[in-house]
Amino acid sequence: MEAKFAADRMLGRLAKWLRLLGHDTIYVRQADLTQISSLVTCEHRIFLTRDQRMFTSLPQHVPIWFNNRTGAYLLRPVTLPAQLSELRQVFGISPVPRLIRCSLCNAELTVLARDQAAGRVPDYVVSHQIIFRECPACKRVYWPGTHPQRMIAFLAQDE
Repeated sequence: MEAKFAADRMLGRLAKWLRLLGHDTIYVRQADLTQISSLVTCEHRIFLTRDQRMFTSLPQHVPIWFNNRTGAYLLRPVTLPAQLSELRQVFGISPVPRLIRCSLCNAELTVLARDQAAGRVPDYVVSHQIIFRECPACKRVYWPGTHPQRMIAFLAQDE
């Protein structure tokens, strides 16, 4: 089972990147300890934070991350590449973009036929791309293009 994440208000960019890497990741702008507890215990998510004070005040029944893939995890790095590098080491996440989730709303993307992408993406993209995906929630259209190569290069910055 792949890890599911919940990122706190300090980790919005990280949440977006985790989604691009294919991980079910919700972004929690404002969370109280009860909501965090629910995310961990009921939704089996790993709560990610950089907030030392919040992390140390979590209820006792919210475990610090351990091998069953639930709990809370305190990230120490400040930069995005370093955060992703640490998560790759700790949770074994792949640095290869999978583009199966919407980077904005976390919904699972669905396959979109090339002819249905026409008019919604630039003509050049329609003529040069074969694979399109759509977010069923926010209707954003995705295609591989050169983004995956640039993302891999970005992720390799802190290795």
